[in-house]
Amino acid sequence: MEKNEIEDLKNLKKLVTAYLESPNKAGSKTKALITKIRLQSYFELSCAITDLLRLCILSLEEEEHKTAADRKSGMNVIIILEMVLQLFPREEFEFLSELHQLGFTDPDTLNG
Repeated sequence: MEKNEIEDLKNLKKLVTAYLESPNKAGSKTKALITKIRLQSYFELSCAITDLLRLCILSLEEEEHKTAADRKSGMNVIIILEMVLQLFPREEFEFLSELHQLGFTDPDTLNG
């Protein structure tokens, strides 16, 4: 590999290390709680989030049939959730999973 390519890979590894590590603790000044959910990859996380959104949509559709008379009042949450689902970057999460594996599971990757 050329020197520039090696430098680019080292910079990429630094970015992966800086941005793709899971936060383990809350700041001491905040009262935030941290819950860990064990998942295999970012892609699995994206699947879990999209499935939760779909569950919300199905639940709201069920509820909508019960309250068709009140349809004129309030916002249409189903449309909003469907839009969020369409905006969700699933492919990017798959890419992040692959980057994470490259940066954290291969001890020979650029050796530092």
